Amino acid sequence: MIRLLSFAALAAILTGSAIFRLSAEHQVRMEARAIAKLERQEAQLQAEIDRLQFEVEVLESAPRLNELSQGRLPLAPGSGRQLADGDVLLDVIDPAARMENRP
Repeated sequence: MIRLLSFAALAAILTGSAIFRLSAEHQVRMEARAIAKLERQEAQLQAEIDRLQFEVEVLESAPRLNELSQGRLPLAPGSGRQLADGDVLLDVIDPAARMENRP
């Protein structure tokens, strides 16, 4: 009888440890999948960051800024009247570029 109880206890312990091991392996596999998914997302986000940084470099490049400034900022010497009268000078400045409100 004691042998039978010892055998049953040993079988229960072995079964419990096998179930615990299978559960732990399953959790490890799930965590490995989650890590792989996060690594893929990180790679995608890094590619997007690189693309956006390149786009900023292109948009802020000297030739592009020069092209934009030539179209919006025609540089010409000011007349004496513009320098003497601030209202005349304000009429020359592009109203879209000004941030102030005139009454």
